[in-house]
Amino acid sequence: MPNYIQNISRVPKLGKFNSVLERQVETLKSLNRPGNISFSVSNSLDMDGAIITALPFNSISEVEDFHDAFRSNPDAVKGFDDIASDCEKVNIQLLRVVEPGVMSPGAVKYVVRHTFVAKRGEVQNLVGVVSELRNAMDTTTHLITVPVAGNLDIVRATIGVSSLEELETITDEIATDKIQAVAARISELTVRSVRSLSIIEYASQG
Repeated sequence: MPNYIQNISRVPKLGKFNSVLERQVETLKSLNRPGNISFSVSNSLDMDGAIITALPFNSISEVEDFHDAFRSNPDAVKGFDDIASDCEKVNIQLLRVVEPGVMSPGAVKYVVRHTFVAKRGEVQNLVGVVSELRNAMDTTTHLITVPVAGNLDIVRATIGVSSLEELETITDEIATDKIQAVAARISELTVRSVRSLSIIEYASQG
């Protein structure tokens, strides 16, 4: 299981969605490494729909090697800039894996990302309670991550599902008294909670 995930999130300009998506897929194929590309199909009104490239790494040194290889490759840098020129914004996040996830037994079609923003001073307690929720679930096992840099009050819980029906089954379990008892404690520790739903366009095992 990966210990780090590099996320590259791009919000395409109007009329540039397909071009940006296709070039991200081409870029991932050229890397010959594991990863996936997904795009938003449902998100918060105050969040832009994004195309996200997720690259898993086994160690922090592997992440550093990837950064060094990118910076020393003029074609890679130019390709990055070319895609960025068709985007409203580009956001890059390095996430550390706190608890590994278990993907759906079927082919993963959708990714659900749940982002929690902790109250100041409560992020470690929030990590503990989100981990408790993960362990209490029967229908799924969340991947739990925290940012290496950026907003350090954020905790993310991510799952992959093979269908929206599977997601509905998971949502039904979350609504049960058993899980809601844990979810209530998450609410006490957070100032915001946002869920986004993305569909996977391309995935590579490397």
